[in-house]
Amino acid sequence: MRAGGVAAASYTITLADGFDFRRMLDEIRRIERLLAAPADLVRRVRSAADIRAARREQRVGIIDGFQNATPFERHVRLVAPLRELGVLIVPLPYTIANLLADGCLEPRNAGLTFFGRALVDELNRLGVLVDLWPVGDRSALEAIDHSAAPVAMTHANCHGLGASPRNKIDEAIRTLARRGGVIGFTRLPASVSR
Repeated sequence: MRAGGVAAASYTITLADGFDFRRMLDEIRRIERLLAAPADLVRRVRSAADIRAARREQRVGIIDGFQNATPFERHVRLVAPLRELGVLIVPLPYTIANLLADGCLEPRNAGLTFFGRALVDELNRLGVLVDLWPVGDRSALEAIDHSAAPVAMTHANCHGLGASPRNKIDEAIRTLARRGGVIGFTRLPASVSR
């Protein structure tokens, strides 16, 4: 990554479901220990300034992120301590419904919950990126509309490109762009073929 000029990359701490707050703390500490040894290669990222510093230092910035917002359990107040530990990217659900929103595999496509809206507000307030790659169409549109800050779809393609449920409808991508958000296209075979 360093040889290729990559300034920063996201490291997914949680995988799918099953991580509560306590397990998340253990996982963050484990990652801190792992990244301590190759300190000449990597740098933990807590801000945009850290990414610029990583580039100057010719190191790769590591951005902690989730794959699911389950570590917040049922408490918006848990966002602040995890942000202080460096969590900067948070998808709401991981493909199926949770307390926040419907994922892209939920047939009901019900959108954001009241708790989901409150969590988006807190993520915005603390400068944590809301990631919409695994959410359903209605959840994506509602989150983009509700968020005071631009959001992202870090690895999802347009629906017309492939049949993957992660792929987003044109309306969501256009709304994302109008609101200053970004999409990071993925080359996963299931996301680029019919």
